[in-house]
Amino acid sequence: MGPYRLTSPERTRLRALATTRQKCFLRNGIETTVRGTPSGRPVLIDANGVDGNANVPNECADGRLNTPTATEQRALDQLTRIARPCLDREHVGSAAFIAFGSTDRIMEPGFVFTKTASGGHDAERERKGKACVTEARREQLDPTVAPVAELFRCAH
Repeated sequence: MGPYRLTSPERTRLRALATTRQKCFLRNGIETTVRGTPSGRPVLIDANGVDGNANVPNECADGRLNTPTATEQRALDQLTRIARPCLDREHVGSAAFIAFGSTDRIMEPGFVFTKTASGGHDAERERKGKACVTEARREQLDPTVAPVAELFRCAH
């Protein structure tokens, strides 16, 4: 998880927020479980195994659980700095930003068009933007990934 790994106080604070949201969901007839992501961020999963944030009841939608922590914001800012040259080169830089979102039960950064993106947000521009962010994320996480291991098999 590299720079996205939450500190112990952040994990504790988010766990409390997740428990509060879980109780709110239950008051609205939605049963969820709290699962931890590899970074330490808790997410709510509904009975169907779907991210509970997909259908948040209005009274539970305070935005506090899904707001990036200081640790995550620093990592997102760094990722944005790394991705910016590619986004500008692909002419999607001023029409988009990198946001923290929930995908497949994990919270991770992703490419998002602004609502007022000039030139619209067609599939090709979105593909290019996502490719820029993916490449920047590889560069960002590279120092924290173990080197490739070589495996040799001896024949007897």
